[in-house]
Amino acid sequence: MDGYEENKSVIEDGSLFIGDDVLILGNGFDLDLGLKTSYRDYYNSKYWPFNNPYTKMGDYLNGERLLNEWMDLEEKLGDYACNATNITWVSKRNDKEDYSQLITGLESYLSKAENGAIKTKSTAAKVLIAYLNSYSIPRIFSFNYTNLYKIARRLGISTEFSYEHIHGSLENHNIILGVGENYKGNAIKLPEDMDFVYKTSSPNYQPPQMADVLSNTKHVTFFGLSIGGMDAPYFSGLFQNLSAQKDKIITFITYNEESRLQILRHLRNIQSINLNDIWTRHKIEFIRTASKEDAEKVNEYIKRLNINPWNLDLP
Repeated sequence: MDGYEENKSVIEDGSLFIGDDVLILGNGFDLDLGLKTSYRDYYNSKYWPFNNPYTKMGDYLNGERLLNEWMDLEEKLGDYACNATNITWVSKRNDKEDYSQLITGLESYLSKAENGAIKTKSTAAKVLIAYLNSYSIPRIFSFNYTNLYKIARRLGISTEFSYEHIHGSLENHNIILGVGENYKGNAIKLPEDMDFVYKTSSPNYQPPQMADVLSNTKHVTFFGLSIGGMDAPYFSGLFQNLSAQKDKIITFITYNEESRLQILRHLRNIQSINLNDIWTRHKIEFIRTASKEDAEKVNEYIKRLNINPWNLDLP
């Protein structure tokens, strides 16, 4: 084939396949597949490093677990970092060692969890299969540590594709856990002896540049990402710029009505955006995977992905 190396596929080249879609995956995607990758699952596993004997960090996080049915581990790490100097505790491990143990335990737990049973009839499975068997393969960004190639092969997808991890991966042993630079909206700065908790302090921190991609694409899908907490800064520019653009399609695939409302709360917290203005200029849609009412929305979404079936007659 002219323009291609003899053993190089057109998919590896990417020029024919990367379309106007961006697919952004959060932990809700893995959970919809049936993988036990939540922080709660980690807390309750043998890999949680703060079972007996407790340490100062472990005692704090275990206390937060008792107070909250669910807690955001990264957010609580930030809270601990801000208060660690005020907590008196005799510990055999220092905070850096505890932090390292926390990441090591998470990696060990998720390496096992990612091989769990997959729900092949789940919305996540249907969406991934539809995307990767359509003419226009999306640009994919994953906030998960799990291996999307493994997931695709287990779903019977043989298509070659590429994607980018935001916070590292299990495969490369470079996962990043911590808080963003604008933790608590820049209202709080971590003490210097705890600033290793910042994600940017990690030697593995090299997130892909999403801002231009998101601004220039026509259709952005968020699957299982709440757009809040530590991840909001990645998308503030996208939503702030929507008032100067028109006719984007932004799809949020989330779990239930409460998670839909949570996304809206997080959007309202982004500075300089007007939700009403965004709604009038763009198509904003929500699909709740736990809602029978939204089952037809899933079908319509998948049909839209398959407008151009993958049936190329290449020379």
